[in-house]
Amino acid sequence: MSSNGERDIHVDGEQIAAYLDRKLAAVERSEIEVHLADCTECRTELLSVTRILQTRRLKRRLYTMGSLAAAAVLAGLLLFAPDGTRNATVEDTRRAADVGTEGIQQIDILTPSQGMTVRRADLSFGWLSVGEDVLYSLAVLDTAGNEVWTGNTTDSILLLPGAVALAQGVNYFWYVDALLPDGRSATTGIHQFRIAP
Repeated sequence: MSSNGERDIHVDGEQIAAYLDRKLAAVERSEIEVHLADCTECRTELLSVTRILQTRRLKRRLYTMGSLAAAAVLAGLLLFAPDGTRNATVEDTRRAADVGTEGIQQIDILTPSQGMTVRRADLSFGWLSVGEDVLYSLAVLDTAGNEVWTGNTTDSILLLPGAVALAQGVNYFWYVDALLPDGRSATTGIHQFRIAP
């Protein structure tokens, strides 16, 4: 940890990167988690780095969505033999196409659910709480992976400000990352929604 004075000790960027990559020894990891529990500045920095990484992951996923769509079509073709009988189970296909975040606690979403079409006037983002004193960071992205809007809250619901324009008939993505009081993180993963025409 870096020190700018006797009482001003913070986690530096190198330690944050090692922490997120899970490359620290248990003792170092524990020290950082204790510090993060008490230091809003370092928790905010950790959330910023996590958001950057999540945005990069989304851009990579968007580039591979075409491949995944092709794989889904292929899986559908493989699911049924030419005579119409079933080759594999639907669950086998879902498992093969599942892209999750390893080792990070998942946050269950409420709204908008995956693929949901919603009127702009009715749009709100909701998820299940993962505990007390949790800082949530919500990001809304366009199909190119660019941030449309971000916001932070300690609640489990967030409304998009009216000034944020979303185009009708267009797909968007959203996710929530959470920083728990003990320094661990959680995420909803990335979900797609569409603004109703």
